[in-house]
Order: sequence, then structure tokens, then C-alpha cells
Amino acid sequence: MKKYEINMKTKKIKQNMKWWNRLILLLMSMSIAFSFPFSVCAQVDSTSEQTAGTAIYVAGNPDMYPIEYYNEETESYVGILPELYDQISEKYGMDICYVSSGMKNSQKRLASNCQVEIVSAHYAGDIRNLREEYTFVSFEKDGEWHRICIGFTDIASDELTGIIKKELMAVDDRKLLSDLLAETERNRNRHLPILWVVVVSVLAVICLIFFAVFLRMRSRERKKEETAQIDTMTGIGNSVYFKWAYDNCISLQSASLYYIAYIGIQIEQLCTYFGEKKAEEIQIYAADVLSSGIEDTGFVARIKNGAFALAFQAITKEAALQRVTAFLDTLNSYEDNFVQEYHVPFQAGLYGLSVANVSCETAIYNARQGYHAAVENKQQIGYSDKAFLGKEEVRMKLQRKLTDAINNNHFSMMLQFIVKPENGRICGAEALSRWIDPEEGQLSPDRYIESMINAGMIDRLDFYIFEQVCRQLEQWNKTPYQDMFVSCNFSRPTVESETFLQRIREIVGRYTFKRSNLILELTEDALADNQALVFENMNACKKMGFRIALDDFGSGYTSFRDLAEYPVDVIKIDRFIIMKSVTEKGNALLTGIVRLAHDLGIEVLCEGVETEEQNEIIKATGCEYIQGYYYSRVFPVEHAMGFYERYMGDKGAKGTGSVTHY
Repeated sequence: MKKYEINMKTKKIKQNMKWWNRLILLLMSMSIAFSFPFSVCAQVDSTSEQTAGTAIYVAGNPDMYPIEYYNEETESYVGILPELYDQISEKYGMDICYVSSGMKNSQKRLASNCQVEIVSAHYAGDIRNLREEYTFVSFEKDGEWHRICIGFTDIASDELTGIIKKELMAVDDRKLLSDLLAETERNRNRHLPILWVVVVSVLAVICLIFFAVFLRMRSRERKKEETAQIDTMTGIGNSVYFKWAYDNCISLQSASLYYIAYIGIQIEQLCTYFGEKKAEEIQIYAADVLSSGIEDTGFVARIKNGAFALAFQAITKEAALQRVTAFLDTLNSYEDNFVQEYHVPFQAGLYGLSVANVSCETAIYNARQGYHAAVENKQQIGYSDKAFLGKEEVRMKLQRKLTDAINNNHFSMMLQFIVKPENGRICGAEALSRWIDPEEGQLSPDRYIESMINAGMIDRLDFYIFEQVCRQLEQWNKTPYQDMFVSCNFSRPTVESETFLQRIREIVGRYTFKRSNLILELTEDALADNQALVFENMNACKKMGFRIALDDFGSGYTSFRDLAEYPVDVIKIDRFIIMKSVTEKGNALLTGIVRLAHDLGIEVLCEGVETEEQNEIIKATGCEYIQGYYYSRVFPVEHAMGFYERYMGDKGAKGTGSVTHY
């Protein structure tokens, strides 16, 4: 750390003070010097009263030691304020210079004529015609307090005034400076007892000790700040370090060469499968790979559990993608492809900076959006460019709109009844959803389901409808409808969620009804990925008393092996197969599927039945349930039971052999 000394050369003080006064002043000045480790009493050349150019002019005080005084030997202003003005000039690109030279104080004249912007060190109230005075330091003399101020004239800009005041406020130890000024004033015209020399000497020693303690504390604080930027698990930088490096290492000129990568692993899944110790071991390995592979112009940090951020330079997007791909290949080769084998690989999002001033937070957010897209689409890298981020913005707007719709109950549960083919009587219903949009009216699922899946919100709709079903079954309990079942749809992302069972238990626990009357209907693609977790969730739901139905059977995802392995109670045959059942081959396929399901102890529901011909063919297969517009439209809950009463009344009046179309 640099050490500075206060220049003691001033003829006027030497003439007015005897040797012991000078000794006292020397000791106190030394204490000030050590207490101002970052200050230096510089010398600032004075000028004539008019100077060409765009300089900022200062009216100095030639006799305000040690804050500011005129040195006749160097013919310049020296002291604390001249140094401060010099630092401000360098920091803000200003040209601050003193007007007028010599030992004569011209501050009042220069201020009254508005020839300067700044009237430097002066006693409060001494200078008129000032727009504002700022107290730099105050001290007590003869029982009265005196303030030394810096003044600003009418020609000083607000920007200049703000800068000077800000830098004056940053000067440390103004209390010690105040004590020095008070002691200097008391000893200008009187002798000081020798005892005071001893006392002040002791004070000087104390100040030196204080300075040593100060240095030690600063050293500890610096070490503490450095430690605060280190990730304790891996030993590399953390999010605080990454932001510091981003702000200090990437300039506007070099920004276009930089790429920000967000590399992550699904840490919750990793901890669940293998434990926290293994997850920590993998992250330490990743930190070593990334930190050893980054060049001098780049930097890396572990910014959260399971996630790393990298900044590196690349000439082209393709080169950046190759760089990240190489990192991922190395990371995913941990213990002979351990992370890939167990379907928890490292994936990445990549974002290229531009010459525009992009904040660190925005850059990481954009890269993280690419990572989420990679996870969702099961890709290795997701690249965030302008087009992608534009789509993300649209998706986020839709997500906000969907959130508002759910929070304001704009989604409504609908029912489509299911009948027994042998008598045509209603035995249950499927719960469906409709979005009642205030602007567009009622929207069918094909208008929003895919968007909700892409927005990561489908689970909110699934559980919202699920709770409506539980509430409806409780209302039917101990009524003529108490034996009716209701099937409720769950999408693949919902069933694959780690919190699926917890949410199911929380909702069901609030309602009382016969659990076998609730059928959890899974889309067929739910069995395609993460089969171990889906199998576990299905078994747990079976133990709670629910039945499991597999929707859209035959659409291509499910193999016959899945029917033998998974705890399925009912399969719903895809509507396409029903439509083809009127042909010879289509009928053979439908009949074969029904026979196979029955051999496995699984019931069959044929959905999408719309014509008399389809109905007769399906009845002949021996399936347990039929659903479709041939029997029932989709009704709001409040209208559904009216339909039920009319339908069942007609069946009772006409007997079980006739069919009434609704």
C-alpha cells in the first residue's frame, strides 16, 4: 500500500510559531498523514485569472493549512484539497485548476464576479454570492464551532456540484483533521507548555498504533472479501465472483467475442438416485474440468447447486458450440459415462454477447433459458439467440396469461359420460377441461394444452382438475350417483415429477369418497421416458385405492410388454382404431386388442364412438365401457346431472334394449 506524507513547507506558519509549536504541528501532521493512507498533499499549479479552454476554475485559500495553502517555493497550491481535485480530474476527465497565485486571498472578489465555479476552503459565511456551501470539516475553538466549507457559484453545474460533494464525503478521518485544525488555531499566538508536547507525542504514537490496527483490519476485510467469492464445495468462484469478473473483465470493445454458457445437471434427481455425497463428488469433478479447460481471457464459477457459468471467447457461434460440446463430453464421461447411463447428464445453454451493454444477470438468464430448452427437448445444448429469446418472451407472456386464468378460475371442469355397452346405462364420466377466456370465449384443449406443456405449467392444470374431481366425488357420496366413477387425465410431465405423489396425497387428504371411483388416466407417452419413476408413482397410487387407465392405447408409444409390466386396470383404445374398426382388418385389430387385454386382466374402454355402425361393432368385441358423442356430449358440471337424469329416466322407461341418442 502506498504511503503519503503531508508537505510541511509553508513560510507563514514557520514565522508565526516557535520551535515547540512546530514540533507539535509536525507530530499531529504525521498522525493525519498515517490516517489518510489514500490521500496526498499534491501541488496544483495556479493560473492567471483568465485561462482559455474548458477548465473548471477554483478560487483557493493560500492560508488554510493543512487543507489548502499556497507554497511560495513551488508557486503552487498544495494540501489535501488540491490532491482531491487532482484525483477528481483524473477520475472524471475534468481539468480543475486554481485561479490567481500568491499569498493574497482573492476568493471574495472571484466569487462576486463569478469568475470561478468553486470557492475552495473558507470559513462558513465568509464568502457571499455563493449558490451553495458544503461543510468539509468543523472544529471547536474557544467554545465555538467553526466550519470550513467548499462553495459553489452560480456558474457551477449541478453535475460538477454533485461530483465534488460525493468525493468530499468519501474522505476518511475528517474527525482527526478537525482536531488538528483546532489545535493549530489555539497555538498560533501563544506558547504551549512542554507538557502538551509530551501529550501530543503520546497521541501521535496512539495514532500510529491506530493506523497499524487499521491496516490489519483492512487486510482481514480484504481476505474476507476474497473468501466471500469462493465456492466452498469446489474451490472455484461463486456467483459473486462471476459477477465481479464479468463487470471487470468484459469491456464493451471485447463483448462481441464473449459467450456465456450455463452448464447444469438435474441435481434433485441426482441426489434422489445416488445421494448428496455422490452429487457433491460429481460437481467437484465438473469444477476441475471446467476451470482447467478455461483460458486466461475466460472465467468460470459454480453459481448454484448443480449449475456452473462460464465466460469464454470464440470467433464464431460454431466454435463456441464446439467448445461447450467438448466440455459436456468430458463431464458426461465421468466414471465411464456414469451420468449418461443413469439419465442425469450435464446439459448446457449458450448465449453470445453483443456490443450492447448486457448485464451479468441478463446474460446468465439468457443462457439459462437455453439450458431449460435443452432439458425440455432432451438436447445437449440449447442456443439462445434473438429468435429464441423472442419466442421465450411470447412463451412467458402466455405463461402469465395462463397463470392468471388458473388463479381466477377461468378453467372449467367438464364431464363426458361413459356407458356400459350391454345396457347403455351411464356408469361413469371423464373429466375434461375448457378454458373460458374473457376475450375469446370457450377454448378447447387443443388450443392450450401444448402451450401449457411448453410453458412448464401443465401440472398446475392437471392438479386443478384433479381437485375438482375429488370435490365432485365427495358431493356425490351418499347420493344416487355414489357408484359412478370419474377418470381424470394426467400428462407425462406431471406424472414424471418428483413431487407427484406428495401433491396427490395433499389434495386427496382434503376429501372423502370411495377411492376406487377415481381413475387416474395417463397419456400413453407417459410410459416412454423415466419409466422407473412412473412405475413407482403408479404403484403408489394403486396402493391408495385408485384405478389406473392408459389413454390413447395404440397411438404408438406403448408396447405390449408395457401392458404386462405396468399396473394398468383399464386401457382406452385410440379413436383412430375405432374409426378403422368398420373395415375387416380394423375390426380384427380391435378385437385382438380387446382379447389380449382381457387375457391380461385389463378392462377396455372404447372412446370416440360416433355412429350406430361403430357402436354395434364395439359392443360385439365384449369391451367393458363405451365413450363418445353417440351417447353423450361434453357438458359443464352444472348441466351434466340434468342430462344424466333425463338419460337414465329414458332408459328406465324404454328398457335396456333401446338406445337413445344425446
